[in-house]
Amino acid sequence: MKSSNNKIKSLEEIIPIIDKLKTVGKKIVLSHGVFDLLHYGHIYYLQQAKKLGDILVVSSVIDKFVKKGPNRPIFNEKIRNNSLAALECVDYIIPCHDYGPWDIITTLKPHIYAKGEDSISQLNDPGSGLNKDKKKIESIGGVLALTKSIDIHSTDLLRNYFNNLPPSVNSFIM
Repeated sequence: MKSSNNKIKSLEEIIPIIDKLKTVGKKIVLSHGVFDLLHYGHIYYLQQAKKLGDILVVSSVIDKFVKKGPNRPIFNEKIRNNSLAALECVDYIIPCHDYGPWDIITTLKPHIYAKGEDSISQLNDPGSGLNKDKKKIESIGGVLALTKSIDIHSTDLLRNYFNNLPPSVNSFIM
């Protein structure tokens, strides 16, 4: 088992690792998100994504590109990435230096791009990030796979259980 410290890689560092894994027949799965206030919904999604292949790579949005409202993310990218690295089902984490995983998809060419089934409604919007993700994964010969979801979301948890947030945050998530 990899130590948590060895799981977090830059895109440049992970390219030869993924290339080598592919040469020995490993199926690569990519997931993507912010993973702020890591909770069981995230863990379940990542466990389901891992079942789709051999190696699970998680693209984690860096703080600069998080668009969840004022004072978000709650936890900075270092804490979020270290939390993801502590999960057994996660093989590697790549900080994502964009609003979406498009460069990562193009560079790594994963076999599968996994998203939770709770995001399926986004496929109805031609301009959504998920539609862009789907086009990008299909353009490199991969597939979009929707995993089972548990209806838990960080924003809902913050709204319902953390009443000590600044008014600007509360007004955004209410």
